[in-house]
Amino acid sequence: MKKPTWCLTVLMCLLLAHPFAKVPPKAERPESLMADYAEEVWHARAWLEEHHDVTRVVEIFNAMPEMDRARLENAFQRSIKITFPSSRRLPDLELAAKRKLKPFFDYYHLHGKIEVMVFSLGYPMAFNTGQIVGISNQLVTSWPEDEMVGLVAHEIGHIIAQVQERISNAPPSDTIAYQRSEEIKADWVAMMMFSSAGLDPRRVISAMERIVPRKQHQRAGPLHPPMTVRLVLMREWLARPRQRPRLREALLQVSLPAQP
Repeated sequence: MKKPTWCLTVLMCLLLAHPFAKVPPKAERPESLMADYAEEVWHARAWLEEHHDVTRVVEIFNAMPEMDRARLENAFQRSIKITFPSSRRLPDLELAAKRKLKPFFDYYHLHGKIEVMVFSLGYPMAFNTGQIVGISNQLVTSWPEDEMVGLVAHEIGHIIAQVQERISNAPPSDTIAYQRSEEIKADWVAMMMFSSAGLDPRRVISAMERIVPRKQHQRAGPLHPPMTVRLVLMREWLARPRQRPRLREALLQVSLPAQP
């Protein structure tokens, strides 16, 4: 079974937004790119057929182990030191970030399951290390609040996929196409969570469009399909039959532990 590590996760997110990668010399039509990444799309759609229900996402939250906060914080600090050596953690901004995230976290009972930490960086960035989501200071101070929440929800989508793989009976594929499909899954989980919480899932799309420079939308990273492909699939998700509005009480029954 593939065992994602904090280092790999940080690398994946770094490649998503950092402007160092080369841009393809010639623009391709979206249909051509979709054909080029057909295997990634197939893996993601197969996953979505099983998990297109926020209740299933909440069940995966419930399968998360109790947070080993010290271990996760050490992993976060190591990732910052290695990947962004000039960065530092910004606890004061974490308070502001948590205030903005509070309605979303309250709705899904994420407190104690997911932790958000803020670090200094010269450009917008989000990544995860286990059950910690790291976001750069720009996302807290200068981004629209709902788009910042959308990026955090995307990282939570990665965590959901990782936990689901650990509890699944079938080992995931270790192909590059499968690993790239993880980005598509995370996009869809973020939109699903937004929609079920009464938020506009189109704000997840606008957040993804913003974090990757438009001139780089057609390039792929080693573990990322092109943003053009992801945007096509996110807009396709909007056209799917929507889940019926779920009573909040029913969601609470799923997300809260059973009482003895």
